[in-house]
Amino acid sequence: MMRTGTIFTDAAYALIRAWVAENVPAEHIAQRLGCKVSSLRVQCCHKKISLRTPDWAERRKKKMNPEPIIPKPKPLPQHKPLILPLSRVALSLLRQRAEREGVTIDALATTLLEAIARTEPEQIAA
Repeated sequence: MMRTGTIFTDAAYALIRAWVAENVPAEHIAQRLGCKVSSLRVQCCHKKISLRTPDWAERRKKKMNPEPIIPKPKPLPQHKPLILPLSRVALSLLRQRAEREGVTIDALATTLLEAIARTEPEQIAA
């Protein structure tokens, strides 16, 4: 046998308004009253009671405009060592320049090779 009308009394409507003001979701209100969410919604609609909680607009804004997801940085490719044959004179000059500039030979060679790679071929003296 179904109950009709005994749940939704004036006191119940007062509680519903209070719970909505406290940001209690409709599902929890229905559970507290012992009714289905659909029944709660229909009865509140008849009484012009909004079940939207005060934080509804804020939650909707977050849902519509979620925080941007920062992509994970791509792992740097593993560089294979580059072996270049250099004369003893060139290696000595490279070592001296690296010492003057306070960098390692590898760092200086990398910087020089990258500068050459960025230079247009017609700008490189033969």
